[in-house]
Amino acid sequence: MLLAIEFDNLHQILRSLYTDMMPLCANMAGVAKGIAGL
Repeated sequence: MLLAIEFDNLHQILRSLYTDMMPLCANMAGVAKGIAGL
């Protein structure tokens, strides 16, 4: 049971990191696409 609780907490942490970091990564991906287009 303890392992399941830790897994749920890890999943929540990863989900919050994903939602926080995706806008930043999207901006960097746009810059990379622009550089690759040159």
